[in-house]
Amino acid sequence: MLRRLGREQVTPWLFCGDFNEILYSFEKERGLPRDEAWWTMETSCEEEVKRWEIRITKLRKGLSRKLLARIKELDRIERTDKNLAGLIDTKIHLNLEIEKEERYWEQQERMNWLKQGDKNTKIFHNLASQ
Repeated sequence: MLRRLGREQVTPWLFCGDFNEILYSFEKERGLPRDEAWWTMETSCEEEVKRWEIRITKLRKGLSRKLLARIKELDRIERTDKNLAGLIDTKIHLNLEIEKEERYWEQQERMNWLKQGDKNTKIFHNLASQ
């Protein structure tokens, strides 16, 4: 990925972060042993990940719908301590699902930015160079 990002750059660039991920188990010196992530080298890996991503998205949407339906149901019935506790618990779960969704889209945007770069930065550098 770094090579691909580097090829797309026309100006000098710097990439920093934690690059301690290993590809092979013999690269690891201390700590708990790790299995090789051989499945990432399979040609079908990316396709399979996308298929699961679609399934998870459908599951998440279904769960959110179910939680919203439960909240409506609890709003309609008599307000007892048990029902109020259920309503609060369901709203907490819904908020967690919404937060997961937001983080998912933040990660998607970050991946897009890493793949495509910041187009405005390229324009800015070209203008500044002129």
